[in-house]
Amino acid sequence: MEIQYQIIKENNLLIQKFIGSFSIEFFAIYIDKLIENQEWKYITKVLTDCRETNFETAFKNLDKMSRIRTEAIGGNILNILLVDKPVTTAVAHLYIDKLKKYDYEYCSTLDYALVLLELNEYKNEIEDLLMNLKNRI
Repeated sequence: MEIQYQIIKENNLLIQKFIGSFSIEFFAIYIDKLIENQEWKYITKVLTDCRETNFETAFKNLDKMSRIRTEAIGGNILNILLVDKPVTTAVAHLYIDKLKKYDYEYCSTLDYALVLLELNEYKNEIEDLLMNLKNRI
């Protein structure tokens, strides 16, 4: 699994892209590294691109995923999951169901994700960023 990410401080936005086969251990390492970043405290919105991820193994880890998220991140951050496959959509739905008290949604188009994030005017920039995120783990 690879995770690419970039914080856009002026928009209080984290863009992250998951690639490859999902790994709960890798996810936990990433979350720990992410919250160590000094700019993390400014984040109020997250765009998570899950379109290049195989989530077949995630079903058995949904409880652990939600626990990692809740314990490490805490506060309410708007997180939009961008999905495109039936398995990814199912995992996103079940994951969000476990995090009912948080502001999570999933959708299948970048256009709608940007509407939900109130970032419509940044479509071209975000499309470019998704192809060239600065950080990798």
